[in-house]
Amino acid sequence: MKIVFVIAERNYGATSLLVGQILSLKSNGLIDLYCVAGTTEKEVGLFDKLEKNDVSVVKIQGLEFNQNWLGVGRDLVFTLQRINPDIVHIQTNWQLSLFSFVKFSGGLGFKIVYTIHAFRHNSGLVKSALAILLISGALLFFADRVIVCSTYTFNKFKILRYKMSLLYLGVDDSFYGDINIANIPNFGKLSVFFAGDFRKGKNQEMLIRAFSKCHGFTKGNIGILYLPGDGPLKTKCEQLARDLGISQNVVFPGFLTKQKIIEAMKSADIAVVPTNSETFGLCIAEPFSLGKCVITRNVGVGRDIINNGVNGFIFNTEDELLCILNQVSNNRDLLSEVCKAAYDQRDIFNWATISLKYFEIMKGVK
Repeated sequence: MKIVFVIAERNYGATSLLVGQILSLKSNGLIDLYCVAGTTEKEVGLFDKLEKNDVSVVKIQGLEFNQNWLGVGRDLVFTLQRINPDIVHIQTNWQLSLFSFVKFSGGLGFKIVYTIHAFRHNSGLVKSALAILLISGALLFFADRVIVCSTYTFNKFKILRYKMSLLYLGVDDSFYGDINIANIPNFGKLSVFFAGDFRKGKNQEMLIRAFSKCHGFTKGNIGILYLPGDGPLKTKCEQLARDLGISQNVVFPGFLTKQKIIEAMKSADIAVVPTNSETFGLCIAEPFSLGKCVITRNVGVGRDIINNGVNGFIFNTEDELLCILNQVSNNRDLLSEVCKAAYDQRDIFNWATISLKYFEIMKGVK
């Protein structure tokens, strides 16, 4: 089975998530794998990592920037005629239009597999509904198989259920190294973590307010709120922390590489995910894989894996979040039990496990 896997996320190019998936697929040796990418990478060294693992990468100028549609399409025709794949696995709507054009204009017989990563789920009800309608229509006509990463996304695209497969995304192998269950202190300060862009729908403001109230109620037991990321609302969040008098307890380190994110997450006790919506939610899967206490809204993969009060917590409102923060900060035995339960189930996000399921899905593409 010969598969071309496209790793050109819009405006970022190659990402650590897709490179991690590629390396796992390559290592199991079940697929004859090729990569098509743009010329940029979100983190330096990703292309080198692929090269060191003998992954063939064809770079197409402009593929990740949604520009020069005809020029990029022409380059792809030549590339795919040479490779002659059985399947092309794509990740974005622009790629769907490009590869559909390439397939028919180049007289190629490959099947198209599309993973739904996002669909304007934080853009309001009308825009979100319109996006789902348009994407569904395009996938009905042009995709042979659609992969979704959570039941949340599956339910949003039910019209495609006859061609959909549910497959979780994996997390970086660094999450499965020499990692022990979080050593929760019996008393004293705890650290809270959430990594995400500072933009509408991510709701860092909600988390800062709840943290501020809990910090006061528990006499300083919750010590640090760590908020990596950049975006248009970052300045507003920094001002909110100052206004609430907790700026010394809230850390805004800006954009961090994946390795820096992992290091910060390992040192945290609690991960909170306050977002309105997630199609999957690496911000849930990654700390869960480290055996952290994940407190999340009922979004993305959270509703698939979190058993409330057992291996994590689900909340909907700011008051509910505050209640849970107070509960775990004052009951360290419960916090430790939740962390252990998450740790025991963390293999569900191991790329090695997911890659075998991926291969079975690809075998069924018709």
